[in-house]
Amino acid sequence: MTHVIGRGFGRGSVAGSGAGRAGFAEAVRAEWVKFRTIQATVISTLATIGVGIHFAFAFGSATVRDYFDAAPADRADFDPMMLATARPFMITMIAAGVIGVLAVTSEYASGTIRVSAVAVPARHRLFAAKATVVGSVTLVAGQLVALPVFLISQSVLARANVPSVTLAGPHVVRAVVGGGLCLTLTSLLGVAFGFLLRASAGAIAVTTLVVILPTMAPLFPDWLGDLIGKYWPSTAGLRVTAIRPDPDLLAPGTGFAVMCGYVAVLLAAALTAFRNRAV
Repeated sequence: MTHVIGRGFGRGSVAGSGAGRAGFAEAVRAEWVKFRTIQATVISTLATIGVGIHFAFAFGSATVRDYFDAAPADRADFDPMMLATARPFMITMIAAGVIGVLAVTSEYASGTIRVSAVAVPARHRLFAAKATVVGSVTLVAGQLVALPVFLISQSVLARANVPSVTLAGPHVVRAVVGGGLCLTLTSLLGVAFGFLLRASAGAIAVTTLVVILPTMAPLFPDWLGDLIGKYWPSTAGLRVTAIRPDPDLLAPGTGFAVMCGYVAVLLAAALTAFRNRAV
């Protein structure tokens, strides 16, 4: 992949006097070249979109069954966005996290991270360029997932005469866009764990655990399960997809801010590790 990095920065920039002058724009351009020429990251991006669409059907159907099995009081509080749409997002977040992990660990596995560090001696600039490319790609991919997931899941509910919503409904656009943004944030979590662990298997496992741990909340003591269900990054972030208030959980904006805080802290820790460790 050395030729890929060299092509991204231009002639003579990988080594020699030109290397130290590689600016942020050049670093971003090189990271984009690497991202689109690494088969694993391209496949993961396409898989993220496919997984979201597939599970929109699956969880839409499951939500129909849940609604008709629910007690009248629970039907009155039914939130079609949280049940039919947020659950596909949670599964898709795993795939989004893999994108971020592989964008980093593929370079460690091949050894080209050393070439990248020569091309961009300022580690913070290289780190920021990689995070920018991953975040930009998943920002687009996230919205390409979010709208179909919403349309499919709500159409499944509507066909079964279960309460559903349209884009014209209150807070719905915010919920759809926010769900896509959660995928972007999860990909940046993957970037952070990729730099912290530097191995694909470990970083993917940790990222996946971060996403799905709330589903294991019943295994923990009640107080701990409640904390995880309320403040864990994946569940807090996905509150942005809610269109009805829940006094036991965070408000949509607050939950999304909590997830942003987790991502910021982990990215800062990853940058510190990347700057202080040999590549």
